[in-house]
Amino acid sequence: MKVNLFQSLILHFIITAFCILIAIPLCFSADDDRYLTCRTPYSCGVVGDIDYPFWGDDRSPYCGRKGFQLGCQDNQFPTLRSGFKGFNVSRINRKLQLMTIFRNVLFPSSCSQLFREMIAFNETLFSYGQEVRNLSLFYDCSGNLSQSDENKFTCHVDGNEVIRVPIVLNDLDENRLVAGQLEEALNEDVNVKYNADSESCSSCMNSQGVCGSNSSNSTPFLCLCRDRPHDQTYPEGEDNPFTQT
Repeated sequence: MKVNLFQSLILHFIITAFCILIAIPLCFSADDDRYLTCRTPYSCGVVGDIDYPFWGDDRSPYCGRKGFQLGCQDNQFPTLRSGFKGFNVSRINRKLQLMTIFRNVLFPSSCSQLFREMIAFNETLFSYGQEVRNLSLFYDCSGNLSQSDENKFTCHVDGNEVIRVPIVLNDLDENRLVAGQLEEALNEDVNVKYNADSESCSSCMNSQGVCGSNSSNSTPFLCLCRDRPHDQTYPEGEDNPFTQT
């Protein structure tokens, strides 16, 4: 009788241990799809390690934030799809939240594109660097405007137009404008600062999460974690599998 009871206990122990061994790898392998999709940055040409808030092409919208969509032009440079249409990105500084942009078609070849698309961006998401100013371009204007004849240009646009375009206004470019070198001034690279939930994203990354978003929520930022997305970081008071050793 005792032997049978002992054998039953051993059998019960073996079955329990077997179930635990099966359950543990299943628990740790069931990572959330959004976490798996967004945890690896992507590259386009010369610009690498592109991650939140940027998204586009094969990178899902929830890996970034609305207003930061990128394309990849000829696998050479990321191209801005909103806000600064007609501009490519040559550099992204994630620490300073700064990107360097340049025209994908140089002026004056791009003048009709400038007047057609205008340059408008969300001032909540983007701002110019201190050295950047808006330059007003007038087309088919009337009246006596103070201007250099060398800064006149020809463009195929219907009707009177005026737009503002970003330029770097340092001593060099001021001298270029005075000297009538409009083309050189307009084709300079421009630094643009972007705002992308830096504090929330840093806290999320410190908890081993991945920064993402939820466009259907009034608070779009999400911390994509292995188990599921959270509003900020992995909730305090719960066992965080990311910090366990």
